[in-house]
Amino acid sequence: VVTLEGASFTATGSPIAPAVAGVTVGGMEVPLADVDVAYSDNVAPGTATVTVTAQPGGNFTGSANATFTIEAAPAPLVYAVVVHYDVWTGEGAATAVVDADHAKFVRLTLDGVEVDPDGYAVEPGSTIITLTEAYLSTLPDGSYEFVAHFTDGSSEGIGLTIARAGRSEPDTGLPLTGLVVSAWAALAAAALVATGVGLIRRSRRLPG
Repeated sequence: VVTLEGASFTATGSPIAPAVAGVTVGGMEVPLADVDVAYSDNVAPGTATVTVTAQPGGNFTGSANATFTIEAAPAPLVYAVVVHYDVWTGEGAATAVVDADHAKFVRLTLDGVEVDPDGYAVEPGSTIITLTEAYLSTLPDGSYEFVAHFTDGSSEGIGLTIARAGRSEPDTGLPLTGLVVSAWAALAAAALVATGVGLIRRSRRLPG
């Protein structure tokens, strides 16, 4: 009889190999040092097998099996975003709220890369994640999607748009092209006036 340290486990994607707690034959305990242990079907959910085989030259011969169960891992949870970061215009912090237990928060990522914890603060009240002004200042204008990760899942994408307030020129009431055309027109008019005055002056110098 083969006794294992555990009968049921959750799949991890890697081989699961519970230790052999003991082996008995006819009521006699077999030293674990005298047997070889092999595992099969011990990665995917289902029934896995442990085979214990007596080493040659010992007091026991033959082999015995034991089985254990691998359960499928529960699907990761996806937490709803209650408040997105919305639009940041260049000043202050930005706050989002995720409908998840704050105690389960692990990290915040942007495009799959972990955000430096110094760049944000996390508070309870569901999970409140506030990006600091210093961190936001490092991001160029554009649209971003953050993800909050928890021990049992992750959030939906948390949207952020950065659109810093631009510095506009005073409104003249005319488009730039109109100003350029008007300027050229003024120069042309001035040139015609100067030419006309010159012609008038020259005409006065002609004998009558």
